[in-house]
Amino acid sequence: MRSVSEKEVAKLEVILPDNGKAKPVLSALLDVLPVPAMAIAADCSLLSFNHRMPNLVQAVKDATHDLEHMVRSEISALFDPKSWQRCQYAIQAALSGTSIEVEGGLYWRDGTRCCDLLSISSVPLERDADAVLLLQFKTHVPKAGISLLDERALRHFPDDAVLLSIEAGEEAWIRELEDVGECIIDDDRLRECFSSSRNGERTVLYARPRNLQLQDDAAGLGNEIRFCPITDEQLACSHVMAIIRRGVEDPSISAQNRELAYRDPLTGLPNRRAFLKTLAAHGKSIQSGVSGLAVFCIDLDDFKRINDLGGHATGDEMLRLVASNLQHSLDGKGLFARMGGDEFAAVCEVESQDEARDYAAQMCENLDQIRLHQDERTFSIGGSVGICFCAPETLVVEPDLTKLLHEADIASMKAKGQQGSVFNIRQLTLSDDEKAKEEAAGVRSETDTRELPMKAFRLHAMPIVSLKTGKKLGSEVLLKLREQNAEAMTPRALVTAVERSGCMSKVDGWTLDQVVALAEIGPRNQWYSVNVSLDAFSDPFVRELLESRLSDHPLLASRLCLEVSEKDVLREPAGARNFLKLVAGYGCEVQVDDFSGSWPVLDLISELNVKWVKLDPVCVQDTRTCKKRHRILGALLEACSQVGIHPIAKNIETDEQFQFIKDMGFFAAQGLYFGQPKPLGAD
Repeated sequence: MRSVSEKEVAKLEVILPDNGKAKPVLSALLDVLPVPAMAIAADCSLLSFNHRMPNLVQAVKDATHDLEHMVRSEISALFDPKSWQRCQYAIQAALSGTSIEVEGGLYWRDGTRCCDLLSISSVPLERDADAVLLLQFKTHVPKAGISLLDERALRHFPDDAVLLSIEAGEEAWIRELEDVGECIIDDDRLRECFSSSRNGERTVLYARPRNLQLQDDAAGLGNEIRFCPITDEQLACSHVMAIIRRGVEDPSISAQNRELAYRDPLTGLPNRRAFLKTLAAHGKSIQSGVSGLAVFCIDLDDFKRINDLGGHATGDEMLRLVASNLQHSLDGKGLFARMGGDEFAAVCEVESQDEARDYAAQMCENLDQIRLHQDERTFSIGGSVGICFCAPETLVVEPDLTKLLHEADIASMKAKGQQGSVFNIRQLTLSDDEKAKEEAAGVRSETDTRELPMKAFRLHAMPIVSLKTGKKLGSEVLLKLREQNAEAMTPRALVTAVERSGCMSKVDGWTLDQVVALAEIGPRNQWYSVNVSLDAFSDPFVRELLESRLSDHPLLASRLCLEVSEKDVLREPAGARNFLKLVAGYGCEVQVDDFSGSWPVLDLISELNVKWVKLDPVCVQDTRTCKKRHRILGALLEACSQVGIHPIAKNIETDEQFQFIKDMGFFAAQGLYFGQPKPLGAD
C-alpha cells in the first residue's frame, strides 16, 4: 500500500485542512477495495466505510439508527465487548505506524460473526495531520500462512493518488496521469471522464501501461483510474481525486477473454471447454428421468484433402460452412461445438432413439448439401455421425461425461466407410464400460494402417452384371485386410483409413500391379474396374507402372476400367482430366464413380468419351416414393442414354431394388444381390 505522493501532499493540504474534509477522499479510497473496510481516526471515531458486507452496514444501523450520525462516532458501539477489547489493543499498536492483523473470529454486538481476520494499517493523507487508520474485514482466511485474500486486498489498494484541478483542463490531466501512472491515456475517454467529473459524477477509466508484459496483456490487466470529484458546501467541484490501481482487469477485455476462452475463433461455435461445461449442465439438469440425452460426434471425411488441394484458407472456409450448416440441424435445441481440427460435437435432450436418429439424419443431409467453389474446383464434404443415446432411466444416476463422448466417438468410427454421410447409434447402459474399451481398441486397430505392409491387404472382386442379358460384364476390385477381424471393416472404411495414413497412392500402385497381372491371364470378354484415388493422378510410380505395362498392349489395357470419383474430379479437375486422357490413350475403359449429374463432370465425360458412370446411391434413395425424384432420375438416365453413357446402379441387395432399377433403365448393376465379393482370381 502506498500513500499519496509527496508532490500531492501540498495540494491536499489546501483543500483538506482537517480530517472532516478528508471524507470524500477516504470514501473514494475505500470504494476500490475488494473487501469490507472502514477508515477511523486516532480517537476510534468512524470517518468513512464502504458497503461490501451487508451485516457491517446493518450493524451500523442497529447501533445508530442513522448512518450519517454514525460518522465521527466511536466504533466501539459496533463490536461485542471481548472483540472490541482485542481490536482496541491492535488499534493502539497501529497508531505507531505498524500494520497489525487480528486473527480469529470477531463478532458484532448482536453476536453475528464479523470476520475471520482484521487488518489494520495507517493511511497518511496529510502532513502533520492526525493519523487515519484503515480497517479491512476479511473472511475465510487459512489458519496458517499468508492469506490469498490478504494479498489481493493489499495489491489492489491504490498505488497512486493524483489531485487534479478542473481549471487545469483536459490536456493537463492527460499529461499528469500518463506521467504518474506510466500509462497511455485514451484521449476521447478522458474527455468523457473530465466532463462527468465537472458535473460531480464519479467515473472510471482503464489505461494500458507503457511497459506492458505479455502475460498481463493476455489477462487484460492494466491501470484503473477512478475519478472522485471533491465538492464544497455548494456542491461545486474544483478538484478531482484520481485514484490509480495497477494490475487491474479491464472489464471489457476480461469479458472478451472469457468469450474467447469458450468460443472457437474460426467458426464462432462454442469450443471443447464450453461443450464439456454444457454437457455437465445437461447431465445434472435432466436426472429426473423425464428426458433422454443424445451426444453426437461428427467427424468430417476427406477434410485433409481439401486443405491439401485448396490450401488452408479453403479448409478454413469449409469449416465455417460446416459449422453454419450443422447449427440448423437441432431445430434450435441443444448445442453444437467444434472440438478441434475437423471434429464437431453436439448435445441435445431427446425423448427417444428415433428422435436422435432424426437429428443425425438431418446433420448428414446438411453436410451433403455443402458445395464450396474455388476457381475451377468444387469441394464437397461428408461426415460420419456417432450418437450416444442415454435413456431417461440411465440418467437417474449422473452419467460419466467422458464415457458419453467416448461412446459417441466409437459410434462415429463405426459409421466410417459407409457410402456418403451416415450415422451410427449406441445406447449407453450402466454396465458396459469394459465393452466400450474393448470396442474402442478394436476400432483403433482396424483403422491404423500407417504401419501395414502391402502383404496385409488382399483384393476381392464384386460382379458387375448387365440388366439386359443378366451376364457378368466385369468385376469391381475391392481392398480388404487379411487379418481375422477384417470382416468387421468395410472396403470403404479401409480406403478411408488408408487415405488418412497418407499412403493411398502406394496402395493404388500395388492394386493396379496385381490387377494388370491377373488381366493378362483372365477372361478376355470381362474387365476389371479399379478405383483410383486423387493421389494417384500425379504419382510417378503409378504413371510409370501404367506406361510400362499398357503402352504397348492395347488389348490388355481394354480389360481394365479405371474409376475416379465425381468428388475427386470436382476437387482436382485439371489433374483428373490429364490422368483420364492418359489412361484412355492406352486403351483403358474410363468410369466416373458416385456420379450425381454435376455439370462440370458431364462436360469432362463428353470430352473424353467416357462410357460408364456409377450413380451415387443418394440419387436413387427414396426415388420410388417421391414423384419429383423419380422424374429427375428418369431424366438423368435418359440423358445418359442419349449420349452413349452406360449408367450402373450400386448397392443393390433386394428383389424390389433390382426390379426398380431395371424398370428405370439402368444398363448394369452391382451389389450383394448378385453375389458376395470373392477373392480376386477365384473365378
